[in-house]
Amino acid sequence: MKLNKLKKFAELLPEYITESKVVKGRTMGPAEYVRWQFPNRYGASLACHRMTNDVPEFAVTYDGDICYDSGVTHDVIGYTTVSEVALYLAKLRGL
Repeated sequence: MKLNKLKKFAELLPEYITESKVVKGRTMGPAEYVRWQFPNRYGASLACHRMTNDVPEFAVTYDGDICYDSGVTHDVIGYTTVSEVALYLAKLRGL
């Protein structure tokens, strides 16, 4: 399946995307994910499914785990826009 709700987000820095998928889950219903990873070991995860109220939720990662002390965000951010995610990704890439 192709991305629907996260399609525009997946156009941001596509060369750093390590995963982009749609999953048909029984518990959460359809879920979409996009994950970025930068050479500096920072990355990001964007998810959209029933548990995120079907709106994009952004998290900073470090070595694949959620990171709360990057200085970019201090927590998972819900209701993110494409322009906000672009800004977060640019900051993470520059760390």
